[in-house]
Amino acid sequence: MIDNPYFSIDEMKCQGTDECDMDEAFIEKLIKIREELDRPMIINSAYRHPAHNSAIGGVKDSPHVYGRAVDVAAIGDVAGTMLLDTYNTCDPSSSVPVLKVHGTNDNVVSYNGYEEDGYKTVIDVVDFWKQNNNVNNEYIFNSMSSNSWANYMGPVEFEKYTYGKEEDNTTVVLYKMLRGGHWWDYSMDDDLKTSSLLWEFFSKHSK
Repeated sequence: MIDNPYFSIDEMKCQGTDECDMDEAFIEKLIKIREELDRPMIINSAYRHPAHNSAIGGVKDSPHVYGRAVDVAAIGDVAGTMLLDTYNTCDPSSSVPVLKVHGTNDNVVSYNGYEEDGYKTVIDVVDFWKQNNNVNNEYIFNSMSSNSWANYMGPVEFEKYTYGKEEDNTTVVLYKMLRGGHWWDYSMDDDLKTSSLLWEFFSKHSK
């Protein structure tokens, strides 16, 4: 496997035989996605020896047996986006729960994207994962207010949009942080800090 700082042989090898025959072009693409996300990716399954794939009920021609697929437990995207190339070529093999957190006043990665540079909008990214997870536009809406770490900003209003269902791993959640900038934390309240939101989400969607 291509040597890289993000993915180890231990997490990519077959869970039944310990063999690791990942496709190099696929790993290069995965590395590119990881660098665009700038966040860790939790890999649950990657290469599968054909015998192990059959033993666990995988489809005969699964891309896993060719080293061209990984299963990701969930995605947590904070103040990030998708580039046009990734948006057009990313083809997950299954539903992936996604948590998206983004400030509407982000002046580094704009909420509304940068079309000329190929940066997709937050809504484009949310719609991508909704389509991948085969969920419709119905959502549960919650709103809350919290003191921001940036005192001059005053309170930050949280708008939470939840699409899909937790029980079948189709959930797509958008936290729209009104007046929020390019920050990691949007709140001084422990329950609303980004690490807390991520932990709550990942704890529900670990495979």
